[in-house]
Amino acid sequence: MPNEYSSTVSTFTSLSTLQKAFNSLIGIIEGIVIDGAINDKEISVLREWVTGYDHFRTKHPFNELFPLVEQVLYERVMTEDERQDILWLCEKLSSEEYADKAVKDLQRLQAMLAGIIADGIITEEELTGLTAWLRDHEHLRNAWPYDQVYTIVAAVMSDKHIDTEEQKILQQFFTVFIPTI
Repeated sequence: MPNEYSSTVSTFTSLSTLQKAFNSLIGIIEGIVIDGAINDKEISVLREWVTGYDHFRTKHPFNELFPLVEQVLYERVMTEDERQDILWLCEKLSSEEYADKAVKDLQRLQAMLAGIIADGIITEEELTGLTAWLRDHEHLRNAWPYDQVYTIVAAVMSDKHIDTEEQKILQQFFTVFIPTI
């Protein structure tokens, strides 16, 4: 289970990290309920999973999953409905369909950044459009470079004006995320 990872590493592992998290949780849930009872050691393993991914707690899709798992930890019991809910959500989030959509959308984001900086000028209209796109694709919130792009765009747009220094920063920042197209 991961502790932290750098943005450089996350470039290549964020989606696989998500899939590993969900597949690990599926295995833990299946393993601890296989005998029909949950004991203290099994609760500890589930708590270790939560601790290992705690830095994602507020990010989608973990913000949907954590409350379900924490309810089990609090009650120290897992109902059949809770088990099915957790497994269904993990299966959905670790599916190839979810991963394929995320990969496709991340590739589009990177190409969009290339298009925005192509003429050497980043306009307020472009950042407004990019902000709208980012909001429409919040399922990427945990993936690189979405998280970093969203943060810097929000900071620059907070005053609704892009000054010369911000232009340079955005150009340099976006260039980092642009793959060879």
